[in-house]
Amino acid sequence: MFKNVNSLSELLNLEHQKKDFDNQIDSILKIIKVETNLDLKNGNIFIKNNNLKIKASSSIKFIILLHLIQINQKIKLINKDFILEL
Repeated sequence: MFKNVNSLSELLNLEHQKKDFDNQIDSILKIIKVETNLDLKNGNIFIKNNNLKIKASSSIKFIILLHLIQINQKIKLINKDFILEL
């Protein structure tokens, strides 16, 4: 994903990158909460190289699978390159 960057220091601003990352995690948690009524924590979601991995028990994964199409569509609005893994 490309962003408008005015300077090199802004590009390397790790605090800004962390804020963007945290915003993505929060948005994903809200989507899961709305669709499945599950209250997951930040530690349950990992993002690496556009792979979005949800670590949870098998019963929680089953509930997410029941709502997978709706969750995946909304997650693709955040970042179209995300690949959801359970």
